Amino acid sequence: MFDKLKKKREKKKQQKNKKTERFLSLTANGVEAPIINFEIMKDENEEVILRIHTKGEVEQLHYQTIDFELKTDKKMIRVKSAFKSAANLKNDYKEYRFTVEDYQQFFI
Repeated sequence: MFDKLKKKREKKKQQKNKKTERFLSLTANGVEAPIINFEIMKDENEEVILRIHTKGEVEQLHYQTIDFELKTDKKMIRVKSAFKSAANLKNDYKEYRFTVEDYQQFFI
């Protein structure tokens, strides 16, 4: 019985010490884009969306179709997308939304 508790505590401790992925860079059509955060999600119509948050306008994101290459410390994600919408947020932040047409993920 105590062995089970000990294993459970060790497992919990290992999960607690896991590092989260760190965002490294995003390139849009081969040009690096300064972004704050990105998220791949489904909207209310079950359509896969790529949301990108930036500080101010980013010219690299002003195209109808864009091939993104997102890099984290653990993987690289390639996304083919089409522009959907853009919105201004508080304090000069901007949110771009793209419809995901193709998606590939590679572990580094």
